[in-house]
Order: sequence, then C-alpha cells, then structure tokens
Amino acid sequence: MKLEYKEYKNFFNLEECNELINNFKKNVPHHETFRNTIVLRPEKVDPAPLKLERIPLKLIRTLQKDFNITLNYSQIIHWPNGSFMDRHCDSVPGNNFTALCYLNDNFKGGRTSFQHKMSDPEMGKVLVFNGEKIEHGVEKVIGDRFTYISWWKKNNE
Repeated sequence: MKLEYKEYKNFFNLEECNELINNFKKNVPHHETFRNTIVLRPEKVDPAPLKLERIPLKLIRTLQKDFNITLNYSQIIHWPNGSFMDRHCDSVPGNNFTALCYLNDNFKGGRTSFQHKMSDPEMGKVLVFNGEKIEHGVEKVIGDRFTYISWWKKNNE
C-alpha cells in the first residue's frame, strides 16, 4: 500500500521556524499576492544563508525516504487575519504531494481541513499528503498564520 498521508510532530524546532518567518519578513520586495495570502518563493530571493538551507534539506531527506518523492518547489506563506482557503485538490501537473509546515501557532482558527479530519496548527508540525487526491483547505485565520509549503513529485518506481 502506498503512503498518502503522514504527520510529523515537532519536525522543525522553534529556531528553524523563526528562521523561515524572519526570511519571509526581510524579503518584502519579493512578496507576491495569491488569493488572500502573501507568498515568498525562496528561489526569488538572494541566496539564503547556509543555516537556512539546512531546513529544506532536512525535509527533503525525510520525504525522499518515507514517500519516494522529489521536491518541485516551495513557498513561505503569510495567512493574514481573515484569510482562508476553500477545500480543493492541487492541480499543478507533476505535483503529486504537498508538505505543509506550521511555522507558528499563536493565532486562532487556521486549521487545515480534510474530508474527515481537521489538523490543529502546532508550530513545527509537518503534514504530508497526496494533494492531487486528498481535498484540503484552511479555515478562517484570526491573527497571522505562517506556513512553509512545498510541492513534490513522485519518483519513478
């Protein structure tokens, strides 16, 4: 049976989460708006400090081993007060899996919804799921929610 969903609690520590949030905040000129969120695509900024590069590498190694997938691209997303996302399936060709990491949890709402499950935000927790097959969304955020989201493609077996 192929793995289609997994949760990793405390995958990233406080320092790693804060590094990603601070990277987002210091790169305001590179922000893009997508629906009701603010997005930073790491490849659009100047080279990150080596310390920051180890954060995605940690995720890459784990997900390659557990899911046999390869990173396609990632974003740091700020979900401002009042933002949300209706349930949907990801439809970008080649992006089979989605990995979502909560970078903070000092807000209300903002849970990730699935058909039969809600995931409570916990700083450092990573959710990995088949985004093409599993409907997911975000309930309305009260406060400021930050996430590191990445999209992955399945390796040939």
